[in-house]
Amino acid sequence: MAKLRDLQELLSRVGYVTPARANVLIMNTRKLGYFTTGGRGSSAPDICASDVTNGLLLALQFNPPIEAPESIPALRSLPLFVVRYDPGDGTFRDLDPETSYGAERISKTLPPCFPAFQGIEFLGGALDTVFSAGGAAFVNRFDRIAHTVRDGMSEVSLEIADPDWSQGAWPEGPRAWAFVFQIPVFETASGGFGTRTTRTIYAEALRALADLIRREGE
Repeated sequence: MAKLRDLQELLSRVGYVTPARANVLIMNTRKLGYFTTGGRGSSAPDICASDVTNGLLLALQFNPPIEAPESIPALRSLPLFVVRYDPGDGTFRDLDPETSYGAERISKTLPPCFPAFQGIEFLGGALDTVFSAGGAAFVNRFDRIAHTVRDGMSEVSLEIADPDWSQGAWPEGPRAWAFVFQIPVFETASGGFGTRTTRTIYAEALRALADLIRREGE
């Protein structure tokens, strides 16, 4: 079963930071209650999906280590702005939850890692759901998550596809989705008008994070 130390070790690779920096990020965040706490060593609690989500958000945020924990609630609360959906014909459509498409219609098109629309209206809940989905998540090599700060806006795009989906290769066939979460940028993030900063984490790293949860019960 995975512990917080396993997540910390993986964060140093997923977030492209040194082990020492990963330790500072985890410890500062743990002090504020964003990770499951308990004993130490073998008696330490097993991590859960929300712990993995918060570790991923640490890897995606742009603040220095001492301010990094402040990014977690801000990123977790990013609301779903639009769903971009390719039903298998190679063309993405925007499905806006606030328009006539509605949550009910979007629910009928969701990937297997999202059993229902309810719970994915915000980035934190969506990632918790994905990491709880076991082998249904991050099965395509094009899957990724990207955090972009530009012109006063913070945007996170979670891209997920069926195992055999390939960019531009299908007149019809496997499906793909992009879930875009967006609100005005929070105060401590870098960026400004005319600038664009993006941090992307790809399928292999996302699968490694998901594997921490799949180890539960071993």
